[in-house]
Amino acid sequence: MGLRQQVLTLLAELGKPMAVRELIRRLDLPKEERLELKPVLRQLMTEGEILRLRGGRSGLASHMNLVVGR
Repeated sequence: MGLRQQVLTLLAELGKPMAVRELIRRLDLPKEERLELKPVLRQLMTEGEILRLRGGRSGLASHMNLVVGR
Protein backbone atom coordinates (compact mmCIF):
# COMPACT_ATOMS: atom_id res chain seq x y z
CA MET A 1 0.00 0.00 0.00
CA GLY A 2 1.39 3.37 -0.98
CA LEU A 3 1.86 6.32 1.35
CA ARG A 4 -1.10 8.15 -0.19
CA GLN A 5 -3.45 5.26 0.53
CA GLN A 6 -2.04 4.80 4.04
CA VAL A 7 -2.80 8.46 4.86
CA LEU A 8 -6.35 8.26 3.48
CA THR A 9 -7.03 5.00 5.32
CA LEU A 10 -5.73 6.33 8.64
CA LEU A 11 -7.74 9.56 8.39
CA ALA A 12 -10.87 7.56 7.49
CA GLU A 13 -10.41 5.11 10.36
CA LEU A 14 -9.89 7.80 12.98
CA GLY A 15 -12.47 10.19 11.56
CA LYS A 16 -10.75 13.28 12.93
CA PRO A 17 -8.18 15.78 11.62
CA MET A 18 -4.54 15.12 12.50
CA ALA A 19 -1.32 17.13 12.57
CA VAL A 20 1.62 16.06 10.39
CA ARG A 21 3.58 14.91 13.45
CA GLU A 22 0.69 12.74 14.58
CA LEU A 23 0.38 11.23 11.09
CA ILE A 24 4.10 10.39 11.12
CA ARG A 25 3.83 8.79 14.54
CA ARG A 26 0.69 6.76 13.81
CA LEU A 27 1.97 5.58 10.43
CA ASP A 28 5.35 4.73 12.00
CA LEU A 29 7.17 6.20 9.00
CA PRO A 30 10.92 5.74 8.57
CA LYS A 31 12.97 8.88 7.98
CA GLU A 32 13.06 8.45 4.19
CA GLU A 33 9.27 8.30 3.92
CA ARG A 34 8.77 11.28 6.23
CA LEU A 35 10.21 13.50 3.50
CA GLU A 36 7.56 12.17 1.09
CA LEU A 37 4.63 12.91 3.41
CA LYS A 38 4.29 16.67 2.87
CA PRO A 39 4.22 16.44 -0.95
CA VAL A 40 1.62 13.65 -0.67
CA LEU A 41 -0.51 15.83 1.64
CA ARG A 42 -0.19 18.79 -0.75
CA GLN A 43 -1.32 16.61 -3.66
CA LEU A 44 -4.31 15.32 -1.69
CA MET A 45 -5.26 18.90 -0.82
CA THR A 46 -5.00 19.99 -4.45
CA GLU A 47 -7.26 17.10 -5.47
CA GLY A 48 -9.78 18.01 -2.76
CA GLU A 49 -9.43 14.71 -0.89
CA ILE A 50 -8.29 16.37 2.35
CA LEU A 51 -8.56 19.85 3.85
CA ARG A 52 -6.09 21.89 5.89
CA LEU A 53 -7.62 23.18 9.11
CA ARG A 54 -6.52 25.58 11.80
CA GLY A 55 -3.52 24.44 13.75
CA GLY A 56 -1.95 22.75 10.73
CA ARG A 57 -4.19 19.71 10.98
CA SER A 58 -5.43 17.80 7.94
CA GLY A 59 -8.63 15.80 7.62
CA LEU A 60 -10.76 14.06 5.03
CA ALA A 61 -13.02 16.48 3.21
CA SER A 62 -15.84 13.93 3.24
CA HIS A 63 -15.74 13.80 7.07
CA MET A 64 -15.85 17.56 7.61
CA ASN A 65 -19.19 19.16 8.36
CA LEU A 66 -18.48 22.41 6.51
CA VAL A 67 -20.78 24.97 4.95
CA VAL A 68 -19.56 27.09 2.05
CA GLY A 69 -19.71 30.84 2.60
CA ARG A 70 -20.25 30.83 6.35
